[in-house]
Amino acid sequence: MINNSIHIIQTSIKLLLLNVNKENSNSVLETFISETNRLRHLLALRYEQSQKTNRFRNELNINFNKLIYLSNELYINQQHHHYAKHALPILKQLIAYIRERYVTLLDQMQQLPLYKQHELKTKLMQDLQPIHAQLNAKKIDEVFIHQVLKALKDLFKDGRYPTCSYAQETYLSVFVPQLKLLAADTRTKDWERRLKQLVIKHNLNHMGVYKFLAQQAKSQLALIKDHVKVHRLIHELNLWLEQLQVSSNLAYEPHTATLKELLLKELRLHQTYLLEQLNLSNQPNADKIALNTSVNELSLYFHYLYEEGLYNYKTKREAASAICQHVQSKETKDISAHSLTKFDKLQLNNAALKLYQRNKRIQQRLMADFDL
Repeated sequence: MINNSIHIIQTSIKLLLLNVNKENSNSVLETFISETNRLRHLLALRYEQSQKTNRFRNELNINFNKLIYLSNELYINQQHHHYAKHALPILKQLIAYIRERYVTLLDQMQQLPLYKQHELKTKLMQDLQPIHAQLNAKKIDEVFIHQVLKALKDLFKDGRYPTCSYAQETYLSVFVPQLKLLAADTRTKDWERRLKQLVIKHNLNHMGVYKFLAQQAKSQLALIKDHVKVHRLIHELNLWLEQLQVSSNLAYEPHTATLKELLLKELRLHQTYLLEQLNLSNQPNADKIALNTSVNELSLYFHYLYEEGLYNYKTKREAASAICQHVQSKETKDISAHSLTKFDKLQLNNAALKLYQRNKRIQQRLMADFDL
């Protein structure tokens, strides 16, 4: 019965758009109005009789989607078809009735009818003009303001897929009034921080907003050179985010991670990266031999071993460069060839004493081990 009623409504709209003649069109319009009223009754009856709510829910959503498609046809053609202009308000009333009567059964991700999108967009643009000016007066980062307002406007961007849904209509009805209150507040506060709290609590999980907040945090961390202070700030940011209570069942983009979750994940990844960099900086270079001796001692070793002809290189500098590529001292990872080739006796005096004592101990071990 419901499918038959939907079919009659579909056929009526097709005939109205054909606009064959006035008498027939008037008759079709009366049939259309009568059938929309009958459909209300059939839906109520079907709902009361249905023992399987899921089955009724599926049927309802399929037919509701058909009604939205038909409303879009009438909306597109209303400027050129007299009867489309008369039929559209009747269909709008039917759609509004079904939304109000069966809202808990309807798919909230269903796209809004074109007429509804136009109404919402018009109201939003009117609301955003004073909001934009008021936010700018609060000395909030202009890029942040731009991203927040852009996120709202993007819901009605030409070519957007999926188009604005009923869930996002609900989102706007909650978020925009809160944004208005914040913008109009004349108290002296840290308004940028307040705006951040607002978009996180109300889950404005638009990629532009997320990327701005993530980049701002990373830029703030990059200014700090002390590793302890960096990790303290990361801890403070994590704590601040964790304490923010996100509104339940509210999202700019439903069925995706919340803005809070995205930012916490970003902080965790950045902290892991910083820890890896710190560990690498504290570890000996895996490609170099780490020696527990000073550059000056290495310089003396090199000088005397080179004189003994141990290194098979044309020049002393070539030999020093080769060694520097594979050896690090206890003082530094990167030794210059000049550090090995210079021979400043005054500077090398303490190292010479250590080398002499070390070689003397080695000589004594050789004599004992090999009976020399």
